[in-house]
Amino acid sequence: TGASYANRICLGSPRDFCYLQYWDKESNGNYRVVLRSVEHPKAKPTPGAKRGEIFGSGWIICPKKDGGQSCRVTYVTQLDLKELSTVLYPTVEKQPLNVAAVRKYITKSLTNKHTL
Repeated sequence: TGASYANRICLGSPRDFCYLQYWDKESNGNYRVVLRSVEHPKAKPTPGAKRGEIFGSGWIICPKKDGGQSCRVTYVTQLDLKELSTVLYPTVEKQPLNVAAVRKYITKSLTNKHTL
């Protein structure tokens, strides 16, 4: 479990997010990564940015039984950007393409004994 603060989201006008992220590896080898917005006194909104809200977002990564060569990935997100944006759709469509980066991050995190 870890708390994160993101202010690098560019969707026309600046956005920031304050969220809690939890991940684990299930006994069957699947990984779960879930995020949800939270309020935190040390994560003040960025001046000039709109604070977006993540109602629920996450990944389920299921390795296939092919020697680790592939996996099935499910990505779900529900968020409020506080403004409609035509940039959102291409951004959301590309999000699942980050699977390799997520896998590398989780593997490294597991190696470091759950330090995020």
